[in-house]
Amino acid sequence: MGGHSKIDPLTATCVELQKLLGTGEVKSTDLVHLYLDQIEKFNHQGLNLNAMISTIPRFIAIAIAEDLDRERAAGKVRGPLHGIPVSDNICTDPALGMYTTCGTFTLMEATPKGNAPIVDQLIKAGMIIIGKANLSGLASRLGGQHLVVRRSPHRLSVDWSGEKSSSDNRAAGLAAGFAPVALATETDGSITQPANRAAIYGLKLTVGTLSTEGTATWSHLTDSVGGMAKSAEELALLMDVLVEGKNYARDVVKSWEGMRIDWAMVHEDVPFASMDDLNYNGEDALEQLWNHDFAADWAEYLKSFDNALIRSIADMQLLELSLEDKMTGTEYKEASELIRLAAKTNGVGKTIADFDLDVIIGPMDGRIPTIAAAAGCPVGTIPLGYSPSNGRPYGLAVVAAAEKEDHIIKFMSAWDATMPRRKPPPQMVHWDETLSSQV
Repeated sequence: MGGHSKIDPLTATCVELQKLLGTGEVKSTDLVHLYLDQIEKFNHQGLNLNAMISTIPRFIAIAIAEDLDRERAAGKVRGPLHGIPVSDNICTDPALGMYTTCGTFTLMEATPKGNAPIVDQLIKAGMIIIGKANLSGLASRLGGQHLVVRRSPHRLSVDWSGEKSSSDNRAAGLAAGFAPVALATETDGSITQPANRAAIYGLKLTVGTLSTEGTATWSHLTDSVGGMAKSAEELALLMDVLVEGKNYARDVVKSWEGMRIDWAMVHEDVPFASMDDLNYNGEDALEQLWNHDFAADWAEYLKSFDNALIRSIADMQLLELSLEDKMTGTEYKEASELIRLAAKTNGVGKTIADFDLDVIIGPMDGRIPTIAAAAGCPVGTIPLGYSPSNGRPYGLAVVAAAEKEDHIIKFMSAWDATMPRRKPPPQMVHWDETLSSQV
């Protein structure tokens, strides 16, 4: 277990860890101890970040890691993430010893029927599910309750990333060194906004790229799977695990060579979709569609669980919500077509085509992730800097045309290679001083 003493979980990347595993300097069992120790030290103790709601029992994780170490010793390495821990918020088999609660007490005793397909993809690649991030109630803005209140490793305050999202604690946990990479999902900003506030890289895939079975979707129109990492290369490797047949690692060029970078001082509005374009019958079309989809999509999600009592209680909550939804089938069709036309055909797609662009970048504090959600396009975030007033990280949004994640990865990798290496949360580097200052 001594091998992990040379690794800093706040800064270590999957690429660096894989090199150490390959040379035999550390084993996967060392990594399990390293990350579980970090969680124990800071999650409900130390800085009390409350970023993880459940972790895999150590004996189960060690058994999995030992099997992976034996495979490696026998010359079988499943891929570049073999033996690497990962966090998630997706349905996992009870055999892994973790609750899948989606942040609501209703699902505290729920028993998933098995792993979500994308979790099986991670396991197939040799990754170790280390734990589940704390979520806002029902993995959304809807439930309102938290099983545990979370804090930021960059800033010890509640609600550190603003609006609650289903992935905010994946970002907080990743920045805190609870796992080297994280699986995540996004409706509207649930990956990108928290990643932005944690100085990490995040990417939401094109809507429809992967099955969302076993994930707590808000709306099939805008929900998609993605991930978070401390570097662009790690993010590409994680996406390669999730999306079979792709080779995003090939797009990690780490250079601006061959890229055209245009800029100009503009004195007029850039032709890009706005939130006003997404109004239907005088109201936000996305909000109407999300409210309509939620009950049906969550009812589908609840089929992932065996516990009939849990499902009946949740069904009552969903029935209550569905009674508030007044949208007709015709209105739903019209609103769905409106958002795609405004945000994709006449928005992201048109801007990219008219100006011969690969990606569009802009401030993450704007509504770019929302426009990308309405368009169904991929969107990512890159770290840019830290606020001089409070040290809070901030970054940029990167959006591309549908199914052009490779353009985002290529841009991210060049950015990552150019910019100074991201800084770990200073209050965690000097956590004992931080604690004493809080007293």
